[in-house]
Amino acid sequence: MTRPSLYGYITNREELEQASNDLFSLLASGAIKIEVPEPQKLLLKKAARTHQTLESHSTQGSSLLIP
Repeated sequence: MTRPSLYGYITNREELEQASNDLFSLLASGAIKIEVPEPQKLLLKKAARTHQTLESHSTQGSSLLIP
């Protein structure tokens, strides 16, 4: 198993910024949806509890830190 990498697709800062803008535009339009389970929506103001949750490896997939 390997980790995903952008190095084969993105070769410079300009391409990185364009790809990022494209991705965030798709997210904002609703074309791409990211599902985050409620227990993994973590409040930044409860930083200590958030750290414990992440360090416990009790989460799977995406986690969302909410300011």
